[in-house]
Amino acid sequence: MATPSKPLFYETSKCVTLYLDPNKRLQLNLRCPTFRPIHKTQPLRIRDLKLQKRSIEINGTSYKVGIITKYPQEVTPPGLIVFENATGSLQFDVDRYGFPKESDEENSGKEEAEIELLEQNFRIMRFTKDWLEMTNLAEDMQKNNEEPPFTHYLQLTIRIGDDLEKVERMEYNQAIKVAKEYLLKKVFSVEDIQKNPIVQSIQIRPYLLSTNLMFDLQNGNFLCVTGRSSLRAFSGRHNNRIHLERCELEEEDFKIMMEQLIGMESRVGIYYSLGFRSGPDVAPLFQLFRNFPGAERGEIEDRTWSQISESIVIPLKNDTELVFSCDEPSGEELEYCSSKFVVKMKVEPRGKTDVMGLAMTTPSKPLFYETAKCVTLYLDPNKRLQLSLRCPSFRSIHKTEPLRIGDLKFQRGNFEINGTRYAVGIFTKYSGVRTPIMIDHENMTGGLQYDVDKYGFPVDKKERDEEEEAIKLLEQDFRLMAFPRKMLTLTSEAKCMRKYNVKPPFTHYVQLTIRTERDWKSKVERVTYNQSIKVAKEYVLKKVFSVNTQKNPIVQSIQIRPYLLSINLMFELQNSNFLCVIGRSSIREFCGRHNNRIHLERCHVEEEDFKVMMEELNETESRVGRYYSIGYQTGPSIAPLLQLFKNLPGAGKGEIEQKRWSQLSDSIVIPLKNETELIVTCDKPSGDELDYCSLMFVVKMKVEPRGRTNVMGLCLPK
Repeated sequence: MATPSKPLFYETSKCVTLYLDPNKRLQLNLRCPTFRPIHKTQPLRIRDLKLQKRSIEINGTSYKVGIITKYPQEVTPPGLIVFENATGSLQFDVDRYGFPKESDEENSGKEEAEIELLEQNFRIMRFTKDWLEMTNLAEDMQKNNEEPPFTHYLQLTIRIGDDLEKVERMEYNQAIKVAKEYLLKKVFSVEDIQKNPIVQSIQIRPYLLSTNLMFDLQNGNFLCVTGRSSLRAFSGRHNNRIHLERCELEEEDFKIMMEQLIGMESRVGIYYSLGFRSGPDVAPLFQLFRNFPGAERGEIEDRTWSQISESIVIPLKNDTELVFSCDEPSGEELEYCSSKFVVKMKVEPRGKTDVMGLAMTTPSKPLFYETAKCVTLYLDPNKRLQLSLRCPSFRSIHKTEPLRIGDLKFQRGNFEINGTRYAVGIFTKYSGVRTPIMIDHENMTGGLQYDVDKYGFPVDKKERDEEEEAIKLLEQDFRLMAFPRKMLTLTSEAKCMRKYNVKPPFTHYVQLTIRTERDWKSKVERVTYNQSIKVAKEYVLKKVFSVNTQKNPIVQSIQIRPYLLSINLMFELQNSNFLCVIGRSSIREFCGRHNNRIHLERCHVEEEDFKVMMEELNETESRVGRYYSIGYQTGPSIAPLLQLFKNLPGAGKGEIEQKRWSQLSDSIVIPLKNETELIVTCDKPSGDELDYCSLMFVVKMKVEPRGRTNVMGLCLPK
């Protein structure tokens, strides 16, 4: 027989309630009247609390409120409605025909409005046909004052992980914001619980910080503000640990934050952090800290909270100091910070950080000419280029010594030297009006990569590379997909201005951006846009790889697009040990080049091109060690190339003894001149090959001394 359960005593129940899972406890409070007196006396203990626009999440259980659209059973709902109902319903108020309602509140949050707009744009992009049909039908019903064939309901969805736990619906007769506040009140009700919840970690959207949450956010040991917020989020809070996912920097907000830190008795251990997507975004905040009175450069001894030792130290009251540092997120930071960089501000006891001053005091001494030549040869090429442009006395040394470059990458919009990117694009600057978000995004990502007229329309060219045209179309499609409404609005306005010959409210400039991955600052230079972007790029190339130098650069590795191979790069590509042609190219790229190692990322093989390559290999004195390779995504796409090799006179099946450059022993062997042979094999990329080959297979062709491979005939085993 099963042992009957016994009720707990009152004091024992209080202790059990304190450590009970908060979600089970809330359900018990709603369903069990005898439990409510105990529930009132004990605070909720929550490990992870996430307050989002769409939902509340408590220890992995989400509570979501939204508006669903219910059609009668005999009517098949559109795909858009099925999708929205399945994913948790609408998150903005609608009228009875489904049109979005405008917010009644004047000071509705900026981010809240942006999210609502993005959700509406997503409906248009994902279900364009359904959206147009529904909009036209709703407009007709509204015009004729007809009753729509659907009804809206407010729905509460409770999920544990990915599993649906419970769904409740009620009539939609109040704003969704009121319904969400009612849910918050029920979950964190001050009428039921006499003590504030004990929360270990809180994640919250910025515009929800001002909402009456029925409890104090200060109770969280860790407060993470997700989305875009301001430095004011740090002000007036006593949480020991606060992180802002993204931050809009205003000098006034910085002053308020620093006044609070200096004015109050700063507790040792207060720890603030901010996420930044790129190094240059950190520069304004870094400059504000450097300009603060009393700021000094320091070196952190305790490396448990910062991977980089250099910092800025600002003295505070009570023998404390604020230590500012910036590095890449690591360890536990990766759980809540998805940005590339994280800025950290921590209050430490004064003297914990070694202060070194913000400026070096030791005077520098000039180098002798011969010493300077030796230093110049091994100097970082990017620093050397800057010195050559800015320091006339350095130019004579710069001319005599070749540039030594480790990795050189040529793209359509930029080129990269040892991790430093030089990008040329068309920057659009508005005057007197706010810059549209679409244009702002394009400016931040380097500017347009194709020529435009004064109204922003692409300039038609008779001669344009096929790949260049494809990239231009892709960029225009991205604008339409990412910003559909803004794109249509701007296009209409530009057409009107062009029709009536009105001067546009913006000006185009050619912009050069020099950016290093680990550097906080990026250098930007702009000139008037009065020539094609192609001319501007060639001018930059000429400046960087100047013909004034007497010796060609020494390049270890080059990555370049196929259509850029014909551009006059001011130096010979043959100087690199490794040439990697990215994008789709032809097998002819192997011809006329003397690089020992060439890799084609993707290749379209024509029989005529194959004959030209083999004729060159047979006619020239083939050097042992010459190594070509081609990437392929699927096995069947390799078959035509292998068949061409097998059909060559004298081709035989071989077995490779040395397997350092090929994981497979089977190969095709073609005899060449000067006691050499070409060995062709195919396998999956491994080791260093993974750095430049992202496809599933790689075909390798290597010139070896004759006899190195055991020839066994052409019959391949099944």
